[in-house]
Amino acid sequence: ARTPAKSAGQASFPAMPDTPARRSDRAPVQPEDTPDTGRSGQAGRSPATEPPTIAALPAAEVSSIPDVTEATQRKAQAARRAVRAKSERIQSLVNRLDTAMNRSAAPQEAQVEAMLHELESIKGRQSPYVQKMRAYWLLKQERHEEAGVLLERILAADDSDLEAALNLVVVHLRLGRRSAALAGLQHIRKAHPDNQRVVEMIRKLQ
Repeated sequence: ARTPAKSAGQASFPAMPDTPARRSDRAPVQPEDTPDTGRSGQAGRSPATEPPTIAALPAAEVSSIPDVTEATQRKAQAARRAVRAKSERIQSLVNRLDTAMNRSAAPQEAQVEAMLHELESIKGRQSPYVQKMRAYWLLKQERHEEAGVLLERILAADDSDLEAALNLVVVHLRLGRRSAALAGLQHIRKAHPDNQRVVEMIRKLQ
């Protein structure tokens, strides 16, 4: 007796069929092997003429599709770790520079220069922070004219830089330029009226 075709409610999950054989000696497809589409009059249509529609990707394929959100989060975490590592490296270098410049009985010029070059390689030679650090080192060596040129260059780019402005006042004082130092302090006071150090320096110079 002929086996009745499965009803649409009994149809199992469709699977990708093998490529139909093209050899004439292959056994014909039996009716029960033919997927039931659930439509009247089409149960006997061969997969060769109408391949079944894929309902969903297999689970293994789904799990292999990258999660864009997760990938983005990993990139952000890696970027944060890189920034943190860079900051820690800079801080360690600045601490060593401070020790070499200020806490050594006889600062080693070659050692300090090597560390300044390393700082430049991390932050860039034109970084205001690097330039202020180099100007500070020039002041420690009493190379006041060179320090003044560098500090004026920094202030030309940003005249609100308090550290550079104060160190330029120090340069003027060490070179005997009292009026220039006072003018510099009065300019600083306009931008930083609550800075007590500036107020005290002005009082002493007047």
